Amino acid sequence: MKSYLYANFTDSSINYGNYVIDYATKQFLKENFPNEINFREYDSFGDIIPDGDFNGLFIPGCTMLTPGENSSLNKIDKVNYKSFCLAGSLWYSQVDKFFLFKKRLLKYKKGITPDLSIVKNLSGIVGCRDSFTYDVLTSNGINSLYTGCPTLFLDNSNVVDNNYVLFSFGRGDYYRQVSVGNKIGKNTPLIGIVHEEGDAKRLLAAGWKYPIVDFNGDIELYLSYFKNASYVISGRLHGILPSIAFGKKCMYFGTNDTRTTILNDIGVPIYSLGDVKKFSTLCRVYNNSDLISFFKKNMKIVADSIFHID
Repeated sequence: MKSYLYANFTDSSINYGNYVIDYATKQFLKENFPNEINFREYDSFGDIIPDGDFNGLFIPGCTMLTPGENSSLNKIDKVNYKSFCLAGSLWYSQVDKFFLFKKRLLKYKKGITPDLSIVKNLSGIVGCRDSFTYDVLTSNGINSLYTGCPTLFLDNSNVVDNNYVLFSFGRGDYYRQVSVGNKIGKNTPLIGIVHEEGDAKRLLAAGWKYPIVDFNGDIELYLSYFKNASYVISGRLHGILPSIAFGKKCMYFGTNDTRTTILNDIGVPIYSLGDVKKFSTLCRVYNNSDLISFFKKNMKIVADSIFHID
């Protein structure tokens, strides 16, 4: 059995989206490689990548291709084994400067050139979570495939409609989000859900009047609130992607950056917080089965290139 070092990105994270991605990644690996791989995990937010007799370093993805996001990966050039990435993302703001990629106009931060110092130390085919990352890597001659995010492959069995709206809070601007959400709650059953440690307390302090879900370590329980909702209004990428996987009527009002180019490809508009009051007409189910199948096929190709399994 081959042995890989797994770059864990949950142990020191306050972002619950990392737990969703980690869960989905491991479900994908279990489904496709149930007996062939042994993983030893280490905290990629630390300063050191452990030495050892490994077949390689496995980087699940997330924003781990972006230097500075996971400290240990800044030293990836020092390891004595190969490194691989399943579904990674380069994370930059999209403002000021314009680039055209495949007929899509992207706003991109003036004066910033993507730092490929981690990517250039990877082996095999590099999996890309979003089309921005894929375009940048391929334009730099790096062997890549557009894999999408494994959260799009989450199991959609036991999905029900329990007649409530799930308000999946975005970053910052707590008082405005609370104001918008509380107005929705006057007319329909409403539950809030947070994506970062400490946000539940901040939102309650800002005046949130309805039930609010925090993450207690049980990722299946956490995801069940998305599975059981009638509508999902999300300000976070890893609130909208599971909702799409579960076939929910949903809308996205979060940030517009390089990571969210995947939403462009799925056909998900990026709304403003002011649009949320119209959720009942703006929310829709995104049945993009061909694209999801394309992502899954590419992720399997990337994983095969990592684990060298026929």
